[in-house]
Amino acid sequence: ISYAEQYGLKVLLKSVDADDPKSCAEALSFFQKENVSGIALKGLAYEGVQGQIRLLREQGVQVVTFNSDMDADCRDCFVGQDHDKSGKCAAYLIEQICHLSGEILVIGVSPNHKASSQRIKSFSEALRSFGSRLVPSVPFYCSGKNDVSYKITKDYLSRKAGVQGVFVSGAGLSGACQAIAELGLTGGVKMIGFDPIQSNIPFLNNGVVQFLIDQNP
Repeated sequence: ISYAEQYGLKVLLKSVDADDPKSCAEALSFFQKENVSGIALKGLAYEGVQGQIRLLREQGVQVVTFNSDMDADCRDCFVGQDHDKSGKCAAYLIEQICHLSGEILVIGVSPNHKASSQRIKSFSEALRSFGSRLVPSVPFYCSGKNDVSYKITKDYLSRKAGVQGVFVSGAGLSGACQAIAELGLTGGVKMIGFDPIQSNIPFLNNGVVQFLIDQNP
């Protein structure tokens, strides 16, 4: 914001609940009433929200998405990671360290979080493309919350045998790690995810996580 203001731009800021399309729609309506020239937002793939953004673009508003993308006709450009390649990268890495056939528990943020969903899609397609013995589960969603990913992981690993690994496609990694540690499966069930941040690094250091894929350019 301070950078933009150096060039005479007025910046309006709205925070929204990514799990609540209504709050996103209200923020967009606010910007429309303020006659903004452009909007920068973390992409949210709710159809209603995307429809609202398409209408704003028809009115001449420039739209840039960052961190997570939306459909291409909803924005002028996307600033962020290559989620297709990052999902494939995770698949290649977990294939190299899981030496038995079995299932990979897949945990995402939400079906409407495009970055997470694209990684899951690419991860699953990559495993199938090279005939891996590893089979991705149907995705479970934790809304990026560690307490939810903890419960998903603990419940799943407690009732299913032969799970070889866990792939977390976004926020919520440390909760899943805590479940693996408590079940005494450190190193036995392989873990791969994203972001070498403060909450995740200890699990990399103690062997619960085998790989953290960085997103910092």
